[in-house]
Amino acid sequence: MSAQVAIVLLITFWVCIHGIYRLLHRHKHVPLPSFVTIGRRPLTRNSLGADVKLTSFHLRLSTSKLNARHDQFASYLLQRENQNIKSLLQSLYGFGVLLGVLGMVTAVICLLWMATSSVWYLLEILNLRVKTREQDSSIYARDLSSTLESSTIRRSFATLTPIIPGVTVPLSHLPSIVIAVFISQLVHELGHAIAGALESLSILLCGASLTVCIPAAFVNFPTAAMNSLSPKARARVIAAGPFHNIIFAVVVLISARFVNVASLVSGYKNVSEIGRVVVDVDPSSPLYLHLRPGSIITKIDDTQLSSYTSDVWTEYLTLPHRPSDTGWCVETSAFKSPDLCCKPRQQNASPMACFMMKEEHSSLGCIDPIPLLANPVPQARCLVESDCKSKTTCIAQHVSTQILRLNVRPVNGAAEDETMVLWSGLPEEVYEEVLVTSWQPRVSFLPLGLPLLIQTFWQYLKMTTISLFFFNLLPLPYLDGTELLKAFIDLTISSETDALSYDIEALERSLEMEDSRPARRWKERIVRIMNVGLCICLIVYLSVAIIDGLH
Repeated sequence: MSAQVAIVLLITFWVCIHGIYRLLHRHKHVPLPSFVTIGRRPLTRNSLGADVKLTSFHLRLSTSKLNARHDQFASYLLQRENQNIKSLLQSLYGFGVLLGVLGMVTAVICLLWMATSSVWYLLEILNLRVKTREQDSSIYARDLSSTLESSTIRRSFATLTPIIPGVTVPLSHLPSIVIAVFISQLVHELGHAIAGALESLSILLCGASLTVCIPAAFVNFPTAAMNSLSPKARARVIAAGPFHNIIFAVVVLISARFVNVASLVSGYKNVSEIGRVVVDVDPSSPLYLHLRPGSIITKIDDTQLSSYTSDVWTEYLTLPHRPSDTGWCVETSAFKSPDLCCKPRQQNASPMACFMMKEEHSSLGCIDPIPLLANPVPQARCLVESDCKSKTTCIAQHVSTQILRLNVRPVNGAAEDETMVLWSGLPEEVYEEVLVTSWQPRVSFLPLGLPLLIQTFWQYLKMTTISLFFFNLLPLPYLDGTELLKAFIDLTISSETDALSYDIEALERSLEMEDSRPARRWKERIVRIMNVGLCICLIVYLSVAIIDGLH
């Protein structure tokens, strides 16, 4: 899915939402018209207990329908025979406070590290470009070292990459991301609701919202009732949302380990012992004409893709790896002058590829790679010069050649039917242009992409719930981290006696005098510094990540 198609679909979706909203609100004297019915019951605001608000690209649905159920649960916990359950839950959510504080510290350290590394990455790239301009562009060694240095810098920066559809992940993943985020949000808000019931807090409203394409869920408690809680109780309610996310993440991880979700899809078989099934190829890729959907890639270069325990496909194409120790024995006379292909200016013009002698890495030469690498009769392989016969020499690909060998088994073909496909370019391009999976349909009419779709959603569900745990604990405005930081400060610097005197003084003195308390001023100052500093770090990191993703 291209960016243009995604934008058109998004605009069409919001146009439809606005059209439906205006249709249902044609009569302004009622929030929802009584003539809209479900079965024989009129669909009205009173029957639904819901309120819909729509402004531009923001849709908000809130309801008080669940308030009574929440109050019933709070009353249930207040009963004497249920005090053991209440104590157990309070202890559990008390442990959640500890995890929340540790998660907040970890999230702050990670954000500071990512912001610092992104700035360092920019400085290194700028410095590299300055050096490149100052040096002679005709020196091949310089070009090679610059490429490797740039690759190393990029690898070190991209250790943690934000999920940005169309920039860092494909736009086609957007539906899976939206659904995974919404499920994680529901689990998060459920934690706040249960912890609120433990402290006998009533819910004002609960609901969901959609901003452009970002879903969210919310539970609102009365501000005065929330502030009147003790610091411990307030911390339990605040930390309950992230605590539920981390519990949900553990459940997802355990279920993914013992129950492979794709195996639940009827009619598919796991072919991990053979290789990876081609699901789709980018139509603009040169590989589009050579890799048919349903064919199996069994080997990349000399690395077998048969593995149940690791994703060899992703690791080989995206992570740095050492070139193979095995070379080829070729006739010495076929090893042409390096001037034909080993200089940067001739690389694109010559059909030859640059190779080097195994024992003399400085000895470069050119050779036609197709007869050598794609020959049906395998060329003699070698580790050292002595492995080759007389009048032949042991050669290996030069690092600048970047030719991948893909062994491809055709659809429903046998091992002897495999063919060789050569790719000249970066390995990352193959990973981006070819979608593969470990599951093959047993019957032809089943879609190839269904297991991959389920696996992709499962991966995003794990990532989003873990990310939501850490992100929500950052002391940023409107996030749980800010409120948890306030509760933690109150918990550490205030005693019960101080809290009692504070309440008495609050009744006797004005609000301005209350705000002048030294402890309160220090708390607000710490929170403000954390908010501003972390906002700057987040903006810097996301800006660099987006710029890096676009390039």
